[in-house]
Amino acid sequence: MGLDGVYTLNPEEPVILDANGLTLRGVGPIPWQDFGLAEHQMVRAEHDSSYTRRAVMPLTAAGYHNVNQLLAYELRPRVSPATGSIWNRHHPNIYVPGVAGMRTSEVMWLINSARSLFTAR
Repeated sequence: MGLDGVYTLNPEEPVILDANGLTLRGVGPIPWQDFGLAEHQMVRAEHDSSYTRRAVMPLTAAGYHNVNQLLAYELRPRVSPATGSIWNRHHPNIYVPGVAGMRTSEVMWLINSARSLFTAR
């Protein structure tokens, strides 16, 4: 767990925003069309059955397929923790990455601005 409750596995991995998409935690680029705007949602907590407020980017139908079917199994936890029952584990969101020196709200604004810029073409 990183600062501001942002999910991080390896804080040294760069976050890259470019025309091809978002690269975070060593995964990517994830195409901009594969996820929605960064927003706060109530999601299942990683270590118990309660819910917690997290900054996430919901996966689109294409993104859900790409992450849950095509992305290597061992890389999926870098996107977000799996949710669902033991026989139906899946990753419905990308957790907003922690960035040193930036608040979560600033990272969300930056990602949403980049998404708007690169999808407006």
